[in-house]
Amino acid sequence: MKHLHLIHQDKPELQLKEFTSSLGSCIPIIAPRKLDDSILGAVEIPKEADFAVASSGTTGKPKLYFRTKRSWTDFFPEQDELFSINSSSRIFIHGSLAFTGNLNIAYEAVEAEAFLHCASSFRAEVWAEEILKNRIDTIYLIPDKLLHLVRHGSKFENIRTIICGSQFISEKLFEMTRFCFPNAKIILYYGSSEVNYVSYNVLNEKPDHENCVGKIFDSIMVKFSPEGNILVDSPFSVCGISGYYDTKDKGYLKDGLLYLNGRSDDQLNILGEKINACEIKKRLLQFSSIEECEISVEEKNSKKFVVAHISGKDLPSSLPNSVFDGISPVFIPQKYIHYEKLPRNESGKICLR
Repeated sequence: MKHLHLIHQDKPELQLKEFTSSLGSCIPIIAPRKLDDSILGAVEIPKEADFAVASSGTTGKPKLYFRTKRSWTDFFPEQDELFSINSSSRIFIHGSLAFTGNLNIAYEAVEAEAFLHCASSFRAEVWAEEILKNRIDTIYLIPDKLLHLVRHGSKFENIRTIICGSQFISEKLFEMTRFCFPNAKIILYYGSSEVNYVSYNVLNEKPDHENCVGKIFDSIMVKFSPEGNILVDSPFSVCGISGYYDTKDKGYLKDGLLYLNGRSDDQLNILGEKINACEIKKRLLQFSSIEECEISVEEKNSKKFVVAHISGKDLPSSLPNSVFDGISPVFIPQKYIHYEKLPRNESGKICLR
């Protein structure tokens, strides 16, 4: 029985070296900073597992999943074709490989014998220098990080592929990205640590609908629960999942394309009325001064109210109620908290906890 091997390296390139060299002799996992080592003692390692990944999900608390190598490598040919990755590719990613999306792309680069540059600094000017210096042609960043880069304002004529994972791309971000990367194919994909890739959207023009995450991959089956949750049957799932898996994401199919309506966890309930937080965030992001936002609910004197957490320049202290036409008054933000930058977890996603 192979044992679990925790990789505590800080630098992504060292994480990848130790991960690949450990495969076959043990079950490597690149440890997120918040991983509680005590959970490892009681974990049962599936016989077929080759490595483990940790997902912070929406809670910020890592969850451990085991995978076989083939659950990724069998999908790499389809990834390579969509992402235009081959031995001549020069790929840029940012952050720890404890983030499953980063590790997947890094391991794909290893298998394709492509060049990979892993950035550690969270400074856009450093990224711009590294992209030019290393003649990068492919960038993998979640949209929040892509926004950080395009704010820098530089133009990158040599980038041919931008891969964005697991979030929406707003019309504003698309236009900024198209300006900075005029020759790039922009790919938005939807997936999760549990079931791998589910769908993709190649954005040649601005998104017709910000919720659209595109065409479902041929090898993936999708259906919906009575509550509207997306259920995925994938041959590339983590160990222990068979049949349809509940992603906890809300969504629907229209004209063969998958649309997201936010996560079940994002559902707000005040005085018996319900709304998904995404609907409120869309209204806030209409304002050019608001670059990022997140929604929470607070309670005072036994009454719940919505709080808007926003970042940007020249931020408003409040917004006219007309912005929220069609939304129940109980969901109009009663409090605005300003940030220079919204707090993030290790994967780079906004995390207020």
